[in-house]
Amino acid sequence: MFTMACLFGLQRYVSQAVEDDPRKAQLALEHIVVNAVIDERGFSLDIIELCLKHGADVNRPFHKGLSPWQVVLSRCNPRTVVLSENFAMVFHRMLDAGADVASGLEEVIFSPEHSGNFRIQRSPLEVLRERFLDAAGGQSRPSSARKINMILRKLTRHVIEKGGLYHHTVEKQVACLDGVMIVWDIADPVVAREVWDEFQGDDGS
Repeated sequence: MFTMACLFGLQRYVSQAVEDDPRKAQLALEHIVVNAVIDERGFSLDIIELCLKHGADVNRPFHKGLSPWQVVLSRCNPRTVVLSENFAMVFHRMLDAGADVASGLEEVIFSPEHSGNFRIQRSPLEVLRERFLDAAGGQSRPSSARKINMILRKLTRHVIEKGGLYHHTVEKQVACLDGVMIVWDIADPVVAREVWDEFQGDDGS
């Protein structure tokens, strides 16, 4: 029942449960960021506010090594103005709750040109720029594109105020003697540039 209450935004029920056991604030936040449907109705902002008020940690890894902050970032899909606004409200609140602006997302890709696996790590600013500019470019109405770009500017300013930077790294998977452990090493600058260009092309940016 607690999980369903979190997902459907039953604030009174969740509030009472968290008052009785503050540890449930973290559980509620984790349930919401992973399972809540992100749509035009919002992203359970009231429940997220409640969780943060009771000490939920936005930086604690829990889902495939990701924190609630990183899960929200990974689910960023601002394809409409309303979705952009809903995402921004959650994102701003997490920033104010101490989100680690150095913790972005990573993805492993295979490069045919360089015959190997590469790990791409992007800062939150890099992810936001890519997702929001793609969304703005896909709008049929210029006014919608302007609004989405405005939301991006406000998010960018807030992340930078918290110390965030535009940053990405490209690492190449290298052979390991035991044949089991995966080891990554910083790619040669020229190779890194070429792999980054490949990644951006695959990503549609």
